[in-house]
Amino acid sequence: MTDAQALALAAMAGRDLTDEESATIAEHLLTGNVGAIATLLSAGRTKLGTVSVGDFASWAAATGMRAVIEDHATNTQSPLRSIALALRDVLGGNIGGIRLDLQGNVDTLAAWVSADLLSVENRDALLALASVDDPLTVDQVAQPLGDA
Repeated sequence: MTDAQALALAAMAGRDLTDEESATIAEHLLTGNVGAIATLLSAGRTKLGTVSVGDFASWAAATGMRAVIEDHATNTQSPLRSIALALRDVLGGNIGGIRLDLQGNVDTLAAWVSADLLSVENRDALLALASVDDPLTVDQVAQPLGDA
């Protein structure tokens, strides 16, 4: 495996490759087993998806955010009112969940954190609920490998 290939694969994996991983990848390159390389590099890769209403309601109750959301939804002077109203709609089942794969929705969490109404730990717990596996495809891995 060339240095350029190793860098490209590490970028895809979202982390540095260990010496053991590099050796395993080199073995798979010899046999042309790109699928095994994709599986290896996919380990631990996640992306943000949607938090279901049920998971969001449980999280909001456990963290105390349910009351905070309600307080800000009913406070006409709150700068977070529009966000709180939307979250109340989610809790009421009017919206199927919260798509945290959309940066704007993640940014709303930052607003709660900035206002000291949501801890970083509780924000991260919500983000973890939205995390889904993000495996690499054979085609994605094959591209930087070229004719290796």
